[in-house]
Amino acid sequence: MKLEEFLERNRIPQERWENCGLNWQQLTEIAADYETWKTSLFSSAQLFATSIQNIPLIHSVRWRVKDTEHLLEKLVRKSYAKEEKYASLDAQNYATTVTDLVGLRALHLFKEDWKKIHEILIKDWTPIETPVAYYREGDPEDLLSDYRSNGLETKEHRAGYRSIHYVFESKPQNRIIKAEVQIRTIFEEGWSEIDHQIRYPNFSNNEVVAYFLTIFNRLAGSADEMGSFARSLAAALQAHRLETATL
Repeated sequence: MKLEEFLERNRIPQERWENCGLNWQQLTEIAADYETWKTSLFSSAQLFATSIQNIPLIHSVRWRVKDTEHLLEKLVRKSYAKEEKYASLDAQNYATTVTDLVGLRALHLFKEDWKKIHEILIKDWTPIETPVAYYREGDPEDLLSDYRSNGLETKEHRAGYRSIHYVFESKPQNRIIKAEVQIRTIFEEGWSEIDHQIRYPNFSNNEVVAYFLTIFNRLAGSADEMGSFARSLAAALQAHRLETATL
C-alpha cells in the first residue's frame, strides 16, 4: 500500500496528513507489527464476548477487532487533533495508546438494567479508565446523579445517544490487550446504527436529515420508557393476581 492510496481510500485531506505529525514509515511499521499479533486479539475478543454474554440481563453481544487500515486512519485523525496521548507514536507504544483495538457492544432490553450489568462488569474486571456514561440533552438529573454515584463520568453526546463505555484489559499471552466495551439498550442500538448509515458519509451536515434523525432519536428514548413501563405494569398485575388468589 502506498501513501497516496491510503489517503484517498480513507478520505484524509493532504493538509491533515501534512499536519498530523506522523510519517509514512511510522505507520507502515505499526501496520506490520499489528498484523503479526491480530490473531491474539480475536481470541481475547471471544473471551470477553463469552463472559459478557453469560450475564443474565444481556440480550446479545457483538464484537470486532479493528481493521489495520482503520487503525492507521484513527492514528492520523487523533494525531492531527493533537490529543496528548497520541504524541510520539511508534510500533512499540501504539497498542497501549489505542484502547479499542478490540471493541464489544453488549445490548440489553430495559434501560434501568444498566446498574446491575455495571455491578457485574466491575466485579469481573477492573476498568483501567473511569467508565463514561453518555447521555442526551434533556435526560433527567436523577439519572445522571445515579450514574455519578456509581462511579461513572457523565458526558453529553452531541449526536444524542445513550451508552456506557468501559475500557478493560487482558493478558492472554505476553502482551496486554485493551478492549472497549459499550453497553446500551436494543432501541438505542437500532437508532444509532440507522443514524450512522444514513448520516455518513453524505449527509453529515444536512439539516433536514438531522432533524428527522433527532425525531427518531426521541422515539427510541420513548420506546425505552415504554419497555420499562410495560415491565412495571406486568409486575403490578402479577402481584395483584397473587394477592387476590390468597383471599
